[in-house]
Amino acid sequence: MASQNEENLPASSSNAISLDDESQRPLQQDEVELGKRRYSRAWKHFKPVKDNGISYGLCKYCDRRYKNVRNCGTKSMLDHIPKCPNRPRDVQNEGDTGGSYFDQDISRKQLAHAIILHEYPLSIVDHVGFRNFVASIQPMFKMVSRNTIKNDIIKFFDNLKSQTSKLLEKVTSRIAITTDMWTSNSNKKGFMAITGHFIDDSWRLQSHILRFAYVPAPHDKDALCGALVNCLFDWNLERKISTITVDNSSTNNAMIKTLLDEKLNKKDLLLTGRVFHVRCAAHILNLIVQEGLKVIGDSISKVRDSVLYWIGSAGRIERFEEAARLVHCSSEEQWSNAEDVSDKLILFYRITEQFSGTQYPTSSQYFTKVCEIKLELEAWVKEFNPLISDMASAMLLKFKKYWDDLHILMGVAAIFDPRYKMRLVEFFLPLIYGEEASTKIQEVRSNCYNLFQDYKSKLSGPHDSLASSSSEVTSFIEGDRLSSFDRFVASSGAIVETRSELDMYLEEGLLPRTPSFDNLSWWKTNGLKFPTLQKMARDLLAIPVSIVASESAFSTSGRLISPHRSRLHPTTLEALMCARTWLWNDLNGLSSTIDKVSCPTLLDEEEEPDSSGLSQHC
Repeated sequence: MASQNEENLPASSSNAISLDDESQRPLQQDEVELGKRRYSRAWKHFKPVKDNGISYGLCKYCDRRYKNVRNCGTKSMLDHIPKCPNRPRDVQNEGDTGGSYFDQDISRKQLAHAIILHEYPLSIVDHVGFRNFVASIQPMFKMVSRNTIKNDIIKFFDNLKSQTSKLLEKVTSRIAITTDMWTSNSNKKGFMAITGHFIDDSWRLQSHILRFAYVPAPHDKDALCGALVNCLFDWNLERKISTITVDNSSTNNAMIKTLLDEKLNKKDLLLTGRVFHVRCAAHILNLIVQEGLKVIGDSISKVRDSVLYWIGSAGRIERFEEAARLVHCSSEEQWSNAEDVSDKLILFYRITEQFSGTQYPTSSQYFTKVCEIKLELEAWVKEFNPLISDMASAMLLKFKKYWDDLHILMGVAAIFDPRYKMRLVEFFLPLIYGEEASTKIQEVRSNCYNLFQDYKSKLSGPHDSLASSSSEVTSFIEGDRLSSFDRFVASSGAIVETRSELDMYLEEGLLPRTPSFDNLSWWKTNGLKFPTLQKMARDLLAIPVSIVASESAFSTSGRLISPHRSRLHPTTLEALMCARTWLWNDLNGLSSTIDKVSCPTLLDEEEEPDSSGLSQHC
């Protein structure tokens, strides 16, 4: 009786070879061995049938028939297997001698990835050149329509969103939020980018875009507040927020007030919401610089006109000085003033770049840098050059307007750098406040201790993983024989330690001020000694002092919502925007930004120079 594996194979066929006849011949790649016979691999996927006396091979998956007559072979059946529309995914391409196989679904997924990652237009699937290129590589790929690839992108976005949501659910620390509004030049629609920042269990700083939401006009406090609240509740973050960083617009100020007064429970926030609002440092520095530049606005305008004229053509470079005299662009004095101002503003440029970083904590650096600016401005006021003095005076007035809102929380964050602690506050504030410094220093210290007590009281709350681990350690110690040692110490009248973790931390010596010091690594390894402070550090060091992470989304969205894409539905735009960031984060090993690896787009077109340093042109 034939074996069960042979029941669907032809009883007699030219495709069957007896092992008795060729027992020494190696098994060929297109053969399978069953019992004492070898059959073509095609019969794994076909079964023999007869119709009007003619033998056929019938596909098990789609019922397609191929003639099976003597001296015909099975090549046509082998060629059909990878093309079969109903072929299971795990069935390899039996006709490919290289062992590779084609999967339509995988190829569609990769096409969606490419469109998302590199911002290709959805209409690329309609481009004749692209279709011909794909057909030349894989003729079996069935090109999809524009609507189909859009639906694939939406499904992929939903899948990535689900993965990101699960990641945030596991985060045991608080999450800082940055948000900013942007209006498209192409369709005049407003979009809100919302980004979450946190330090994960491996103590890596991460940033994930949460929404790129269309916000209908008018963009008043209620509209912005509604969009932000919907995002927070959608991601279940309303009880896990530490701070929200926004730019210094009156609408944002009103939005934050509405959030605190009407939408969020202050008991879930740090210090009942007193440190909830963080003003974007980069935006404030820009306001300060713009205030100073007003003093030399006329000179700057003329210098810009001169530069525009100068770069108008190659010939003008040689005739620049003569041309400048003819058009009366700018005088030597104005050029000199512009140079002096430029030298002074390098400080602002350098600090703004540092505040804009997303790969490292910025909150612990904030206090130092802002104090440097304050002291520099006070020194510039005393400059002999009246232009610099007037500029510094204007900038100092703008600086003082925001200083009181800046130094408290960021002073606390600076304490969590073991190279500085309170000594940094005690060093800078006397230089700034003079006789009033002691009061200001005590204010920072009090806020630090209040925040510490706030964390201590919430150790058993839903946001803390230390509570469970602490109870496990306690139960282990109680069951250990050395628990009697604890009772012995207590009964012997030993002095009970009354100092808190914060006291001990602040009383310890400072670490060396080395540039290579990694603050996150230090706190990661000192959790047993300072468990409450470690949790505070994990939350505070994740707070961004600028909205650059959210603003960076707009550099991409400016391309996404180009004149050629201005008619895309807001849902599609959000899927493209968010999925792109999540994909690049995943490619970079869940890094916090997307610039670890190159992510070129259609606009990043540049020719490689030849050996002479010049680009090749056809």
